[in-house]
Amino acid sequence: MRRRRAFKIAVCIGLAGLLSLASGCRDDKPFGPKDRAELAVMYGDERSFATDYGRAFAALFPNVTIRVVPTGTETAESPDIALSNLAQYEERATAGSFVNLEPLIRSDQYDLDSIAPVVLHLLRGYGSGQLYGLAPVFSAQALYYNEDLFREKGVEPPVNRMSWAEVLRLAERFAEAEGGNGGGTDPDSEEAGMGSDGSGAGSQDGEVVGLTFPSTVTIASLLARIGQTEGLNLIDPVQHTLLLDSPKWKENADLLLRAFRSGAARISDEATGRTPDEMARKHLFAAGRSAMAVEDESLLSLLTSGMLERPIPFATVTAPVSTGDRNLGYGQRLDKIFSIHADSDQLDAAWEFLKFAAGEDRAKRQARTDRELVSRIPYAYERSPVYEAFYAPDANSESRPNGGLGYQDYTMLIGLIDEQLRSVLQGGQTWEEAVARMKADAAPLLANLDSSKTGER
Repeated sequence: MRRRRAFKIAVCIGLAGLLSLASGCRDDKPFGPKDRAELAVMYGDERSFATDYGRAFAALFPNVTIRVVPTGTETAESPDIALSNLAQYEERATAGSFVNLEPLIRSDQYDLDSIAPVVLHLLRGYGSGQLYGLAPVFSAQALYYNEDLFREKGVEPPVNRMSWAEVLRLAERFAEAEGGNGGGTDPDSEEAGMGSDGSGAGSQDGEVVGLTFPSTVTIASLLARIGQTEGLNLIDPVQHTLLLDSPKWKENADLLLRAFRSGAARISDEATGRTPDEMARKHLFAAGRSAMAVEDESLLSLLTSGMLERPIPFATVTAPVSTGDRNLGYGQRLDKIFSIHADSDQLDAAWEFLKFAAGEDRAKRQARTDRELVSRIPYAYERSPVYEAFYAPDANSESRPNGGLGYQDYTMLIGLIDEQLRSVLQGGQTWEEAVARMKADAAPLLANLDSSKTGER
């Protein structure tokens, strides 16, 4: 049965350009309340699926039985509906594992107009121009700023579509106001603008830092992000080497390291605690000791919890964008993409689930109850104007942040780069010396790089 259905789907995809033929590949009538089906859906676990989608879908389609396949435990028989992040989505779509949704969308006239353009651009960009999945939610970053601190210091607040250089220079205004070194460590000392762990955390009470980053980042990952925002490649996929010895990479490194040396930029401590207020005390921006922060939507949960002892008057603008194209940002993520497996014999029921999961009604509910960014724009804006900044920039769908490396290898690479960057920051070596060591240390990781996965065109 699965083989016959897979053949049927393959014919559909081959005739995707012809609407009438594509429509004829489906059953004669749409999936209805009298049709019965059983769907295997990949998701984290049964309880979270029931909360996020299962119960609401069952209310609309009681005739469909859902069996949850926990992520990472897929058997030889693939689930009808797969769950992927962007990298997995691209790999599986390229391998022909997913159904092309374009003919189904056209046949049903499924509305995509209210979906954030950045979401569709990423899905189509990673799908060779076609949609092989739908993403109900996504993640993005914004530049948060403390309105009171900017007024107190007499500094003009940030605006939309500033570059990294402009944001870092704005942060330096606060370092200057704090006595030339942002109240941080002496730049000639061993820790050079850093906390006790070298992270840049550890701001003293009363000190105002210009710009902070979440505890999950490192200086190396920040440098990679700045370079990739500007369209720079970190890895040469042909020569299998790092490209950090270019003048543009040096320019960006100098900019970032200067901000950390002066105390204008810091990496915040991890926001842990039993209550939001306890968490806020360890987070420089939430504690009112940072003028700006580049973070994703999760910071909103803390700032709008209503449980902070001292609420922060904040606003948001877009996260730093490319100087070459002020409409292009970086750092958007799609970690929850639903796709229909090409071997599924439940195409119609699976398509109904995808339409539901990424549909208008579900987005409206999620916008009211969830903290994730819903892909449907109108319902996101109903929450608060601060959400607009997360949706404004587009994404470069040609860029591949990991440069063809797997997640673990890329994490190791960033760790190697970070070790050398810390040495430069502390005055232990020059940038040129650090790059030479980075390239030598990275050589074993890059030796077997698969250039077909770099995203190079």
